[in-house]
Amino acid sequence: MLTLIEIIASSDKKKFVWIDVVNPNLDDLCELAQKHNLPEDLVTSCLEPTHIVKAEFLENCVYLVLRAYDESVTEGDTVYSMTRKLVIFANQNTLLTVHRHPQSYLTALMQKYQSSKLNNVSWESVLKVLLASVVQTYDKPLQKLEESMSNSEKNIFLAENSTSCMRYFFHAKRQAGVVKSVLWRTQGVVHELIQHVDKNSRTLRTSLENTDRLHLYADEISEMAAGLLNLEISISTQRVNEVSQKTNEVMRVLTIFSAFFLPLSFIAGIYGMNFEQMPELRLRYGYPGSIALMAIVALSIYLWFRKKGWIHSKLR
Repeated sequence: MLTLIEIIASSDKKKFVWIDVVNPNLDDLCELAQKHNLPEDLVTSCLEPTHIVKAEFLENCVYLVLRAYDESVTEGDTVYSMTRKLVIFANQNTLLTVHRHPQSYLTALMQKYQSSKLNNVSWESVLKVLLASVVQTYDKPLQKLEESMSNSEKNIFLAENSTSCMRYFFHAKRQAGVVKSVLWRTQGVVHELIQHVDKNSRTLRTSLENTDRLHLYADEISEMAAGLLNLEISISTQRVNEVSQKTNEVMRVLTIFSAFFLPLSFIAGIYGMNFEQMPELRLRYGYPGSIALMAIVALSIYLWFRKKGWIHSKLR
């Protein structure tokens, strides 16, 4: 799928050609490289998925790899799942953009150039506008991410949403980190363009300022997500500790009751054995005597627990 845009510059009456290629095959790329005097090895390898963001200034062209935020992304927290690559080759007469999927910001920019007869258009001017458009794609996603985290912050204190909140804040932290990393590399590309293409370009200076601003914005969101994640983990840990403490209190109470009834059960078990030859069975005061013995044992245990402070400190 090839889209050809021809813009005639009024200064020298020469045609400036912008070629946009969507998901080309190897033969298309070889043909374009030979026709427009571009390095064939770079053009044929430009769609490799491992490329991040970089700039190379060769003898006869400028080679850029940029990454714009993918507005269709619904999940994922990696560079390859959140961004779409745009490869640019540029020389005096040609600007070639290569990408795998249509991108809305790029389509809107091409329609703008197609619908208007612009004068003094050069590859430098189009390249600057392309770079500014790529950087701008990160603005709304970062705002949306911040608003979503602010709305989810109140769910931290709802115990039933604990797991989902931790998962969400971790995912948001990863997303902000990816944007931060891409923008940091894009800063370097903008600096190199200022040094090699146009040191006095207002458009490049504005792009650099926007990249710095969005990089700081992504850093703030990443720290915000990390703080909320740590808060959620702390609250969840506190809830687990509270439940464990309540369970320990119940076990202490049951243990104390067991301590009371264990010797009493032992005494009752001894005297409950149905043997004919047993001492104290025919005593007149045998029954009240055994009850009194049980009371003395229970009182002794109570006084011992009270002296240790276990009853008053744990059962009141």
